[in-house]
Amino acid sequence: MTDQNNNWCGEQDEILIDFVRNHEPLFNVKSAEYRKMELKQKLWHEVGTILSKTDTNCSKRWAYIRDHYIRKRGKPGTGSASEAAKKRSELLSFLDSCLSGKRSTISNIPHDEEAIDSQNIPQISAIEPTTPRDEDADGLSRDVYSPESS
Repeated sequence: MTDQNNNWCGEQDEILIDFVRNHEPLFNVKSAEYRKMELKQKLWHEVGTILSKTDTNCSKRWAYIRDHYIRKRGKPGTGSASEAAKKRSELLSFLDSCLSGKRSTISNIPHDEEAIDSQNIPQISAIEPTTPRDEDADGLSRDVYSPESS
C-alpha cells in the first residue's frame, strides 16, 4: 500500500461522507441492504475508484470519521479546528437519525426526586436472624431445623 492511499485531505473526506450519505447500506443498520456484504464491497470499491484509494482504505477511513463524530457529538471545539469540526459535524448530521447516543436500559431505581428522598426510605436499625443458628465444633454456623419453628 502506498502513502497516497493512507493520506487523506479534507476534500477527500467530504467526498467520502457525501458518497456514504447517498448510499444507506453503508451506514444505516436498519436498512434492509445493510447486511449485504457484496453490495457494500461494491460500493466501497466504487468510492475507492473515485478517490484513487482502496476499498479497504475507504471503509476504514469511514469507520474512523463516523466513530470520531459519535465520540465528539455535542462537545465544543476551540480555534480554527473548531470551524473544521463544525463543518464536518454538519456534513455528518445525517447519522443522527440512525444512531442512538446511548443504549436503552432498564432500572429499578425510581427517577422522580420524591422517591429518592431519604424520608421515603425505611430505616433499618438492626437485622435479626429469621432462623436459629447452631455452631459446630469447627466454628462454622449451620442452620438448625426445628419442627416447632416450621
